[in-house]
Amino acid sequence: LNNVVAISAGEYHNLALKADGTVVGWGCNGLGHATLPHSLATNNIVAIAGGAEHSLALKSDGTVVGWGANDAWASNDPDCAFIGSSCPRVYAGQIDVPAGLNNVVAISAGVFHSLALKAENGVQAPSAPALSVQAVGDTSVRLTWIDLADETGYRLEARVGTSGNWAEIATPGANATSYQHTG
Repeated sequence: LNNVVAISAGEYHNLALKADGTVVGWGCNGLGHATLPHSLATNNIVAIAGGAEHSLALKSDGTVVGWGANDAWASNDPDCAFIGSSCPRVYAGQIDVPAGLNNVVAISAGVFHSLALKAENGVQAPSAPALSVQAVGDTSVRLTWIDLADETGYRLEARVGTSGNWAEIATPGANATSYQHTG
């Protein structure tokens, strides 16, 4: 894997979001939680989340896709906590995205539940696209990102050290996908 901009660890599986907006899953896949659905074969993913036996992806259009287990153990017996146990399972709905769920700006996957944070008043809050940084020289870096839909431009900021003040360094226009910073 290279150009990874975000990772998420489920209970027995892992997800990686690459700078190009694609997702890679690996690890235990007994319930299909590491195998991406065909609807994610695109490069429009902006966030990922791994739960116990399910996974979530937030698409750039503010919609959510879930896959993997959609049920949970029907017993409080601690021996049921192992994949492949013979304990009964019941519908839990953690990958069922509610009808009409849109304008989502953040996601989280719990053990057997999922969360989505929506923008208020139906307005999609601006989100930073996945950013990749590559050294070009001793004093220069190239920043690349995935173009977000319907943006009017970007604002790039930088700071010196972990406690310095953020300062604007560039304002690339609409549909830009890279910037080279020197200095």
